[in-house]
Amino acid sequence: MINKIKEILKEISALLYKNSASDWADYIDELCSQINTDPDEAVANIKRLYGGMGSLSDLVFSKNGVPLRDENNQLDELRKELYILCSSYKYKN
Repeated sequence: MINKIKEILKEISALLYKNSASDWADYIDELCSQINTDPDEAVANIKRLYGGMGSLSDLVFSKNGVPLRDENNQLDELRKELYILCSSYKYKN
């Protein structure tokens, strides 16, 4: 399960970098590194991405004020898949 979470994080990061959301991409990269050393804490931090104002759930890609449909759909699918995996994660500690 951890490998699948890392794979999705890497896909999200690449999509974020591609669409000029480098601050978010940098944070996702940090989580991808953290999952190797402290998976429980990394999963908890990933779950926190989904709550509150200004969360990853609020991010919408656009260019010149026009939403990028394909990129936003791809991000939505990756976010959903990541959330499902992290919600079913069994903490070690």
